Amino acid sequence: MDRHIALTLVLLGSMQLSAATEQKELLIHFEKDSASLDAEATAELDAFLSVLPINGDYHFTVEGHTDSDGSFAFNDALADSRATTVQTYLVRHGADPALVDIGYRGERSPIASNANAVGMALNRRVRLLFTRNVFANVDELRQALREG
Repeated sequence: MDRHIALTLVLLGSMQLSAATEQKELLIHFEKDSASLDAEATAELDAFLSVLPINGDYHFTVEGHTDSDGSFAFNDALADSRATTVQTYLVRHGADPALVDIGYRGERSPIASNANAVGMALNRRVRLLFTRNVFANVDELRQALREG
């Protein structure tokens, strides 16, 4: 079924009072030099997905990061692998693959200092952003569809 038709059907049955863009974010941390989800990361993803309305006009942005240990090429490949791991998890749990954008920053966007083990651990992450547009009424939906 065409995404726009499905979106229209979902929103016609909806009782939203006002238009909004809803965003939720999750940071998923990884072990050093690993792109595998551990039990804690899996539990965090499960909890995150359990409260999301994965329907209508939504998308995910998945961005992989690393600490500064290793070469730029190694860290870029590792960050890409981490993002791909999370993308695969999302798709296996119901997300439309066309609505999951992935990217990586490697070591370029640290959230903590890489001068110590604690900061490096915080930088070994994937940032997962869920964005969903909610329309107030059918006219607002039609306008959004016309604008692309």
